[in-house]
Amino acid sequence: MNEILYSMIHKRRSFRKFLDEKLTVEKCMEVISGFDGDLGTFKVVERSSTSCPIGDVCLLYYGDKSNPMDLVDAGYKLENLDLYLQANAIGVCWYGFGRTKERSYEGKDFIIMLTLGYLDKTKLRKSDDEFTRNPASSIWEGEFNQTVINDVRLTPSACNSQPWKVISEGNAIRVYRTDGNKSIMVGRFKEYFNSIDIGIFLAFLEISLNANNYTFSKEMYGNCGLIAKYFIKNV
Repeated sequence: MNEILYSMIHKRRSFRKFLDEKLTVEKCMEVISGFDGDLGTFKVVERSSTSCPIGDVCLLYYGDKSNPMDLVDAGYKLENLDLYLQANAIGVCWYGFGRTKERSYEGKDFIIMLTLGYLDKTKLRKSDDEFTRNPASSIWEGEFNQTVINDVRLTPSACNSQPWKVISEGNAIRVYRTDGNKSIMVGRFKEYFNSIDIGIFLAFLEISLNANNYTFSKEMYGNCGLIAKYFIKNV
């Protein structure tokens, strides 16, 4: 599975236009059933039942909003799924301000939605030059495998805020959540989406570490400041 996900890191994009062929809820769930990993609590519905104006179906993700780490977890799990879906010809757009009448599901709170439809494979990225991201030197401090550093630099985020900083020293990698780039998001909205974004970053980091044959353990700390510390066992 990691090989499939890693293959998409340099190709994925956020899709806002999809092919005319309609993606159904049933077909979407069939593709998702092939994903090997924990996806948490979610539901796939017709797009028309949400406020989203694009796509065919929407994936509604649920968690405990009273636990800030559920936002980090949402970003982590959904980004793994995002890469998997795009590898299977389903385009993804994170629709952060989308709304649904189903504000709770299986006793959990609505957190975020993805809108989905069939993608045009020719629109996937072909070069890292097509990404608009901060330079590696601004997000990673310390010596480490340059391939991993370049991989995580491509991590997507809400409004391209890129709210992360990494410090590596010896066999330890520390990941921090920062305020990130200036954006239209402010206050509690920026804090909310930055928490999801840092989970997306951790997904990219772990996929790249695995693909580059590193073994590691990690400790999680919170959803702001020091987020996670990775201990690399084969530096």
